[in-house]
Amino acid sequence: MARTDLNPTSGTSKTSPRFDSYVYIYTLSEQLLPAAHRGFGTEYTFQHDNANIHSSKTTKAFLDEHLEKVMP
Repeated sequence: MARTDLNPTSGTSKTSPRFDSYVYIYTLSEQLLPAAHRGFGTEYTFQHDNANIHSSKTTKAFLDEHLEKVMP
């Protein structure tokens, strides 16, 4: 499994080469969604492309459970 490292000083993250659906979901839940909620509350539409990790059944199930509005 890939590893995601958050740089606490810049807020950026880097990932190892194998970025699968599970790492994507982890990154969403631990970094991106908390930042989006802090910045926008719940009034935003999440958008991503249809890369394999974004459109997998596992990712779709996670997004359906955690977000109201998602644009593929």
